[in-house]
Amino acid sequence: MKKASILIVEDEYIVARDIAARVERQGYAVTDIVASGEDAVTQTGLKRPDLVLMDIKLAGPMDGVEAAEKIRASHDIPVVYLTAFADERTLQRAKVTDAFGYLLKPFEERELHITIEMALYKHDMEKRLRDNERWLATTLRSIGDGVVSTDAEGRITFMNPVAEVLTGWTSDVAMGLGVDTVLRRSPGRDSLIARDGRVCPIEETTAPLRDERGHVVGSVMVFRDITERNRLEEQLRHSQKMESIGTLASGIAHDFNNILNGVLGFTGQLKKYSGDPEKVARYTQTIEQSANRGAELCSRILSFARKSSHEQTPTDVGAVISEVVNVCRETFPRTIALSYSAEDGLAPVLGDRGELYQVLLNLCVNARDAVIDRHPDGGGNVRVEARNAVVDAGLPPGARLNPGDACVELRVSDSGTGMSAEVREKIFDPFFTTKSRGQGTGLGLAMVYTIVQNHGGVLSVESEEGVGTSFRITFPVSEKPVEAARPDVVAELHAPHSAGHNELILIVDDEPTMRDLAKELLQEQGYSVITAGNGREGIEALRQHPAAVRLVLLDLMMPEMDGVAALREMRKIRGDIRALFCTGHMPEDIQHRLPQEEENHILQKPFDPGRLFSMVRSRLDAGGPGPAGFVRSADRVAGRAG
Repeated sequence: MKKASILIVEDEYIVARDIAARVERQGYAVTDIVASGEDAVTQTGLKRPDLVLMDIKLAGPMDGVEAAEKIRASHDIPVVYLTAFADERTLQRAKVTDAFGYLLKPFEERELHITIEMALYKHDMEKRLRDNERWLATTLRSIGDGVVSTDAEGRITFMNPVAEVLTGWTSDVAMGLGVDTVLRRSPGRDSLIARDGRVCPIEETTAPLRDERGHVVGSVMVFRDITERNRLEEQLRHSQKMESIGTLASGIAHDFNNILNGVLGFTGQLKKYSGDPEKVARYTQTIEQSANRGAELCSRILSFARKSSHEQTPTDVGAVISEVVNVCRETFPRTIALSYSAEDGLAPVLGDRGELYQVLLNLCVNARDAVIDRHPDGGGNVRVEARNAVVDAGLPPGARLNPGDACVELRVSDSGTGMSAEVREKIFDPFFTTKSRGQGTGLGLAMVYTIVQNHGGVLSVESEEGVGTSFRITFPVSEKPVEAARPDVVAELHAPHSAGHNELILIVDDEPTMRDLAKELLQEQGYSVITAGNGREGIEALRQHPAAVRLVLLDLMMPEMDGVAALREMRKIRGDIRALFCTGHMPEDIQHRLPQEEENHILQKPFDPGRLFSMVRSRLDAGGPGPAGFVRSADRVAGRAG
């Protein structure tokens, strides 16, 4: 191990030699002995000793304190004072030079040894600390993240250049300021607001700074500008969205082209064999089936896109399951064992009965197909279960149900082919299907997933290849009991298609085919009909026949002026005019603007003629809402918006 080297500065030669002898006996090397402050500064620069033993009172113009100050300013070498003087003024001057020791003459050899060792150790520790601090500062200044540290009171103690750029504050100005002054946050707190007003999206991590006893003495914040990352993520989302749209479009095009091929093909056959009643009947039946299939596909797409409007009411889910199971028993192969169990007193679910029916039927049909695939020669089972339950803590994240809530749990299980992990990850994606081309649209489970979510429920699946699959649906319980159907709705559904009595009906629709079809159907029933191609034409038609028009049949979705806006203007001409809306789908913005009294008078396209006749007759025979009713509705809509 290398000996520590020491420079001795002492103007009394005998004393200097005595100190040198003591130092050497203790194992240190003496680089030189000098008698003046000037020589001390010069030899320190030349010899670079590890320690300087400095007498304060020296011959010449520069004493030991001045020499120590110059050594400290020019060289990183510790100084220990050796002096016979201990007056207060000398002590205060010596303290300013940050000396590493202060020995009063005469001193013991052991005392000298301890002081030298402590000075060397202290200097080594301070040097390491400074090196670490320089290394840390260099690292913090070099990294791409902003770094800010504070003391226990939240005052800035350090800022690296990246933090200066992001905040707009220079380090020297920010030092000592409160962290909230320098690091201003936007209201959402996901953006650190620069001094010049720029808003910068950031990602931040904060950690406490603790001393050796574990006490918090400050904090350090590391943050980065994520503007570029957000831009790239947005590009990725857009790319994925376009890819999904492409998949969606290709799936829709495939299914609709099949449907249209049947419609167009058999329409051509119908023209060729119009004189053959048997073929006409068969062709028209096929065309009707194709059209119904297209309507069903549209309904699924709209449900998946959450664009369709369905009223959610307290529903007896047990009755829905019973209906589905009965249908399955009639249609499933007899080789499949179908079992059903439901708990007595099953709680009602707030939902749309038709959609719940669709969910269960779809899962049961999928289960049937899986069983047939695994057991082509017969065998296998499908089981449907329903029970009242309490939400457990294992519910998937993102659910609106909370642990401990009352719920209704449905299970559809089968002993079919099961699914691999890769398939399980994709089964709820739109147009993903494991069935052969032409046997499935791939919208079934995507629609099921969307309906369950729209009902505030959770859908999960357990499956293993070669073992089977189990779908579990958890629905929140309705706080209200199941209501009986309203008498007016029941009457409307079961009312005979009464003929018209030459009442004048105004049809407003931008689609010529729809206008012509509705006009022809209503005229066949004995009504008089006038038509308009858009909302403004409809208003003008009513203005020309203000007293004669008994009912307005309005398309909800029209360019320039939709059906709601057109009806509002029409009721300025005649406040008691009765209306019936007709639509292919209902966007939420239009749904919220519907007059309250018209919410139950909407005919869904494509419509059954009998449904059209019954709703027209019902509106004609009922009282109109009157101008006051429409004003109340407008107030209600304005209240929603506010």
